[in-house]
Amino acid sequence: ILKCDKCEKGKIIDRDGKCKDICPKGSIEKEGRCVHCQCEEKCHKCDKDDLKKCIICVDDLVLKHGKCVERCGEKFYEKHRECHPCSEKCERCYDEKTCQHCEEGYYLFPLTKKCVKKCGKGYRKVDGKCVECKEGCEKCDKDKCHKCEGKMYIQEGKCVNKCDEGHYLDEDKKHCKKCEIEKCDKCKDSKHCERCLGKFLIEKGKCVEKCSPGWIDIKGICTKCTDDKCKVCETNLKDCIHCFPGSPLYLKKCHHKCPVTTFDKLNKCVQCIKHCDVCDNTTSCIHCTGDMVLNFEGTECVEKCKDGEMRDEKRCKKCTDHHCKHCG
Repeated sequence: ILKCDKCEKGKIIDRDGKCKDICPKGSIEKEGRCVHCQCEEKCHKCDKDDLKKCIICVDDLVLKHGKCVERCGEKFYEKHRECHPCSEKCERCYDEKTCQHCEEGYYLFPLTKKCVKKCGKGYRKVDGKCVECKEGCEKCDKDKCHKCEGKMYIQEGKCVNKCDEGHYLDEDKKHCKKCEIEKCDKCKDSKHCERCLGKFLIEKGKCVEKCSPGWIDIKGICTKCTDDKCKVCETNLKDCIHCFPGSPLYLKKCHHKCPVTTFDKLNKCVQCIKHCDVCDNTTSCIHCTGDMVLNFEGTECVEKCKDGEMRDEKRCKKCTDHHCKHCG
């Protein structure tokens, strides 16, 4: 059988010496002739400069490292029936720029689709991925934020610009904590309420129905009276209305005991009769002031005794003789 040495333009001489439009499977056109590839049988077409290197596989097989395989496998992706490597540390990907799953110890960053060792600020590690924290959060876990950005505060696991009603800024200046003081609507800190609910009053940072003895309600705040012995005082805090037992009230002040010319009646100092130093009621006297003398009836302090009476120290006594005007 005669073999062709040179085909007309556009034709190629195959291995049988016949002119063909294209080289058959397993061969490649080189200088106008079909040359048999020297690679595996699964190869449809090889590199004309390297007959051992396959460039196209048969059927649905894909090319990987010069060999024909059923699928690319981990760390590779298929493009135009060729296997290409994924990006660094990527185990499974769509293409060179888009990773789907990273190697163990690395995490898929959503913005770049690359694998990273650390997720960085504003992200947390979840099932091999870097998941963005909630707005304003710099460091978080699955349930809550642990560090906020800038001047934001953590409140119940979230970042806020200011503490909500019923919360207060903690001493660390980073956390908004819920007010735990009973009946308190707004806290200053964990021990001090700034505003109570309804008709409750603030006393020593707590909310009470009424002020304790020695304290007075001034615009919803129980304020301590100036005098520790005072039980109820005026709004100026200095003038007392009622004193604690054992400290009688006199001239709006609480005393250790009632002063001269007064006596203790129900913990209040009551004025004796005129010119009387010592008394125990408002109608009689026990001891008169200075040179004054107590009349015979004991009801009045006078300068001198009446006719028919005599002065016996600080008291008037009747003369023994009923007919005597002056006696001694």
